[in-house]
Amino acid sequence: MKWYNRFNTVFYKLIFTYVFLIIISITLMGISSYAYFSSNFKSEVENVNERMLGYLRNTLDENIFKKTERIYLGLSVPDYRNEELFFLFDEPLSGNYIKIHNVYTYLQNVVSVNSSLLESIDVYYSQNDLMISSKRGLTYLHGEDEVVNWVDIMQQTGKNLIWSNTNDSTNPQAKAVSLIVGYPQGAAASEKSGYIAINIKADALSSIMSESSEQESGGQIFIIDEHGIVAKSNSKDLSYQLDDEFMKETYFSTTESQSFIEDVDGVKSMVSYHTIDSTNWKLVNVTPVEQFYSKSQAVQQSLIIIGIIAVLIGVIISHILTMNMYNPVKVLLNRAKSLFSDPTELQTTGKNEYYLIDHLINNLSIKVKGLESTLRENIPMMRAKLTVDLLYGKVKSREELTERIKLLNLNSDIDSQNYFTVFSLTLNTEVIQSISLENSQFIIYNLISQTEKKISEKGLLCLAIESSEDHQIDVIVGAKKEDSKILYDSINHLSSYAHSNFTLELLAAIGQWKESPLQLDESFKELKTLMKYQYFFPESKILSNVELLKREESKEKINDQLIDNFNKALRTRDIKKVNESLATILVEMKTGNYAADYCHQILYDLVYNYYKFIKELNCSTREILNEQIYDVFNQLSTIDEYKSWLLTVIKSSYHYLEEADKGKNNDVIEKVKNYIIDHLSEDLSLNAVADVIHLSPRYLSRIFKQSTGENFVDFVTKERMKAAKEMIVTSEQNIETIALQVGYNNPAYFTKKFKETYGATPSSYRMNYQANEKKSSL
Repeated sequence: MKWYNRFNTVFYKLIFTYVFLIIISITLMGISSYAYFSSNFKSEVENVNERMLGYLRNTLDENIFKKTERIYLGLSVPDYRNEELFFLFDEPLSGNYIKIHNVYTYLQNVVSVNSSLLESIDVYYSQNDLMISSKRGLTYLHGEDEVVNWVDIMQQTGKNLIWSNTNDSTNPQAKAVSLIVGYPQGAAASEKSGYIAINIKADALSSIMSESSEQESGGQIFIIDEHGIVAKSNSKDLSYQLDDEFMKETYFSTTESQSFIEDVDGVKSMVSYHTIDSTNWKLVNVTPVEQFYSKSQAVQQSLIIIGIIAVLIGVIISHILTMNMYNPVKVLLNRAKSLFSDPTELQTTGKNEYYLIDHLINNLSIKVKGLESTLRENIPMMRAKLTVDLLYGKVKSREELTERIKLLNLNSDIDSQNYFTVFSLTLNTEVIQSISLENSQFIIYNLISQTEKKISEKGLLCLAIESSEDHQIDVIVGAKKEDSKILYDSINHLSSYAHSNFTLELLAAIGQWKESPLQLDESFKELKTLMKYQYFFPESKILSNVELLKREESKEKINDQLIDNFNKALRTRDIKKVNESLATILVEMKTGNYAADYCHQILYDLVYNYYKFIKELNCSTREILNEQIYDVFNQLSTIDEYKSWLLTVIKSSYHYLEEADKGKNNDVIEKVKNYIIDHLSEDLSLNAVADVIHLSPRYLSRIFKQSTGENFVDFVTKERMKAAKEMIVTSEQNIETIALQVGYNNPAYFTKKFKETYGATPSSYRMNYQANEKKSSL
């Protein structure tokens, strides 16, 4: 009986099975074909290496080169953020220093967004011979700065776009890869206004290649171009030195991809390369042959051993069957060891595996009770997480929802409701920001508690959380029927509660009712859309109008004439007309069928039109208002605030302009007259003089006429004729010389203008003058 009990253990049963299977396996073993397995495995190794290199090529192409090109496309598409980037290609530096700073800030933002990839972005402006760099700021080059050697490369190649590798300006030992594009695209090299260079971090390429080299190929990976190595992976064990002839043959090969064995740096190696589509560079992997086929050698040795010792086949089979029998017990025992930190809880001496499993179950029951206690403590957090997931559509199935509500004991609450909706409470931002964080959090969670209490008292399901938006509470409501009146009553009660206890105003928006909690994300999106219209309807404390949702689908546009009327009124400096035209636009926004985002864009455009008006007068809004108008614009919360603010801004601007015009015009006109008299031989067109005086031509023409009573062109002609007459009667210079000295390159045209002024040609006038002088002397 003793021996029977001993052999009845799991261990001896497995031993018996093991011996039995060895006997069977010995009779079934055979030797596989050595040549077949070894050759196929080598072929598979080569194919895997090819696929790996192709995948690495695609990874580099997509994550480095094409991503860089997409960044350039983002830079090259004009919008309000980068318009100043292209403005400086064609405009002089003078008077545009704010634009230079804005371009520098914009380039820094682009590099910051793509910091893992980009080192810097440099923009070279040919006309001003300067470079704006996100890294180095503004640099005046004077044609001597070595940092922009890529400009010379672009000018020499004459191409619109090239990929280039040069020395990194911050680390001469490292190679920098740059995408260089001429502006404007399509223009000849001599007609380029400048160039944009997007510089990739020196380690961006090598880090990806090093990771691939360590995990997949085991060799060393290079990227080469026509000049040599662009980048290479860092390998602890390998450091190939590629000779120029090898690199040229590889780069200029017409085959897109290839693998071959060759002596590289004195080592017999497997060489594989692929062509990178974006740059036409070659991605090359070089691995010692011995290392490349190391896995196949291991297989060959294994096959030899299997062929010699066929009995191992029986051992493998017996091992598999034994593990199938013993695995369930082993898994349970391993799990037990991981669950119990105290090894004394599992004593194996004299006990078989089944006893240990029983002991394990007893101990686990204790741990389960502890987990249930932890679960109860975390129910509020899990409740909030479920609410968020329902609002954002992260609960994908009814089964998932059922499992999660079981944990929260909400089965009866949700199952008993037939309709669901979402509403949101927005707290007055000014009040919340004026108090401490501790007090603001107290108010928010107090309102959440009141919300759940008030709505639950009416037999409705209520889940309320603090929104991810600042100073906002999102509430899920479930009801047996669509009863919006209950929601209105509850919201009005909460508004009264917040006002009486915290002197706080609440705004609310309600989404539409849905028949399933899985559709709450749709109601939440509708609510978010309605909240856009709180800006335009501040008098409505609760928004739930379905008609407003229909406005989001509208493609209607506000009549351009209304905008033109505002712009005209703005330029007439008639604040009454400005007020009337602005009020008409705002009323049209509220009553018309226009989308909220479109209306916001129109409001932005009106501010921008004011900004352009001030700029046309060569003034700065910062000088007038001492603030950034767009910062203030973005902080406005209602359309009424917008109207009041914009009218105040325009009134202040009118007052400023009136005061400035009084003192500046006379000084400006006197400066213009003196300049004309001192530079009669030069270009005195309205545009040229306006550029010298730093005024717009239209503005200069207007104030010149107002101050002198004559046109600008007439004054220039009069001064030139006056100077010409003086030279004709006091000097012996020929008429052509005199014409050039007073700014006329065409003597015939000069003669015509002189005759129109004095009634005689220059020659006749000189002869008549000399004749009169002789008569006077007699």
